Amino acid sequence: MSLKTAAIVAATLVACAGGASAATYDFTGNGGAAPSYVFDDLTVTGHWGTGTFLESSAKVNQSAAGLGVTHFLDANPGQIDRALNESLRFSFADEVELSGLSFGGYDQFDDFSLVVDGDYANAYKFSFADGNPLSGLSLTGTIFSIIASVDAGDFFNGG
Repeated sequence: MSLKTAAIVAATLVACAGGASAATYDFTGNGGAAPSYVFDDLTVTGHWGTGTFLESSAKVNQSAAGLGVTHFLDANPGQIDRALNESLRFSFADEVELSGLSFGGYDQFDDFSLVVDGDYANAYKFSFADGNPLSGLSLTGTIFSIIASVDAGDFFNGG
């Protein structure tokens, strides 16, 4: 199956807030396109032009495969495309420690960046060639952005 035709960042997000037990978020569903989605203490928003002066809001698309991004310039609606610096932003009500991510709808050539609290200069870069899921993370913050890192990097966030 071509990544360009069927990609979704299937991310199971595992986070815990200050000494609390870990929470796992499942982003699958059939909500369609909306300005944002709320999962308990987590709000997910979509963006394009991420990390540039052109950054703009986009809609978050929820499907059975997970979450993606869609906007008026989007050539691949519902995916996270590098061509337009698309991203999903996960905003927590309180500071959390991100301990793991699990993705689907990608291939070994896809890469992504994980930005914590808007610190683009120190973005964490990951390649799916390195394996999936990512575990053993210990990233603390309130806002985590997942950005496709290469033009071939189109995927969805499911979980």
